[in-house]
Amino acid sequence: MVPAESSVAVNDVVGAWAGSSLASPAIVAISGTGSNTFGVSAAGDSWRCGGWGHLLGDEGSGYWIGLAAIRAALAHRDGRGAATALTARVLGYFRVSAVEDVLIPVYRRFDKAHIAGFAEQTAECAQEGDQVALRLFRQAAADLAAQVKVVYLRLGFTAPVDVTLVGGTFKAGEILTAPLREELAPLLRDGGFSAPKLPPVGGALWLAARAAGLEHSLSYQHVASSLTAALARHADRRPGTPIDGQARR
Repeated sequence: MVPAESSVAVNDVVGAWAGSSLASPAIVAISGTGSNTFGVSAAGDSWRCGGWGHLLGDEGSGYWIGLAAIRAALAHRDGRGAATALTARVLGYFRVSAVEDVLIPVYRRFDKAHIAGFAEQTAECAQEGDQVALRLFRQAAADLAAQVKVVYLRLGFTAPVDVTLVGGTFKAGEILTAPLREELAPLLRDGGFSAPKLPPVGGALWLAARAAGLEHSLSYQHVASSLTAALARHADRRPGTPIDGQARR
């Protein structure tokens, strides 16, 4: 058993993998504000692809989608790109009166998370049939698929494997997951994505239990329900929390 004072530090993507698969051979693709893909083989080998941040990477992330959508609106303004409903969305989301004015919030008040948040507006445009927005989500899916394929090949998987999707960008639904599933079809166990068994914080707890030799005494369903209850109690204590106990987003 590991002494109580021992500790192990890992990247948060490892926690996401451990939570998704209970630290079993699998791949996790993460797309939130940023993007990252991580996997572990049956031999215990691991590989990470992506995760290089908004200047050097983040392909397929909410930030990438949001920024690409802004660029598409500016391309339409210039006459370089197709007409798109994204232009009107830029005006409303960034509270500017002309698309040219988006330079002020982007450059003077740069906020990576705020730009990533525009991916939700982009998703709404795509769901309404905007072809420019749909193209952006297809490209995001292709970029994420490329990361998963690299991890799969690097780790020597030869049969379908559990691939789990983690992160808020996937809330866009089928406009992102359908082309991603199509790209990865030969790699996926049972032809689809696996549901995460625990959230990333639960993965960290699972890894700690493994390090302490307690993993086999745990039920992941119990861990999941305990985490849900703990988060609900935390939300109840937050100032301004609605009376139904659900934290504001």
